[in-house]
Amino acid sequence: MPQKRAILSYFNSQQNAAAALTRLRSEGIEDIRLDRVSLYQPEPTWYRTGLISGLLDPLEYVGTMNVLEASQVTDSGQASPSVLSPAYLLTVVADEEQLPQVQAILENYGGSV
Repeated sequence: MPQKRAILSYFNSQQNAAAALTRLRSEGIEDIRLDRVSLYQPEPTWYRTGLISGLLDPLEYVGTMNVLEASQVTDSGQASPSVLSPAYLLTVVADEEQLPQVQAILENYGGSV
């Protein structure tokens, strides 16, 4: 019986992770799981808009914003690369002899193995 190994790959884009998952399934690999592991998208202004991020007219929304809006690191200026790290984790369990092929597919779709 072949030994199974797990490979963890991080993705910035859900679309790239899903495309890698589809490709791996087409190659006959079935033990795959895609999870979102970060609250924030890699592009914080895409993820959410707020008064401080500059994408909304602040006068238009006066009195409607939650008090805690400014505590979000994407709006408060406290964002760092560690907070905005890849948001998606693709976990693959495959036979040991399939590992080079799996790793090549993951990297081809932008995954960090």
